[in-house]
Amino acid sequence: MNLLKNLINQNGVCTVSKMVGVSHTSIRKWYQRGRLPRTDITGETQYAKLIEKATDGAVRAQDLLDESLKEYKKKRKRK
Repeated sequence: MNLLKNLINQNGVCTVSKMVGVSHTSIRKWYQRGRLPRTDITGETQYAKLIEKATDGAVRAQDLLDESLKEYKKKRKRK
C-alpha cells in the first residue's frame, strides 16, 4: 500500500481533509486513485507540503509527490 493510502487509513478521511482544506469527496478520490491530484504534481497546488507540515515531517512531501507521479504515469500508459 502506498504512502497516501496509509496516511488516510491511519488518520481517516476527515482528518486528512482538514489537513489540506479540501472536501471529504476529494480525499476519497485521492484514495481510489492512490495519488495526489495532477495539480500537486505540476506545482499548481501544495497539498503534499501541507501534509508534511501537518504530520511534522513523518510523511515527506517529496515522497508523496514521487509516488503520485509514478501512479499518474502508470494510469496514463493504460489509456
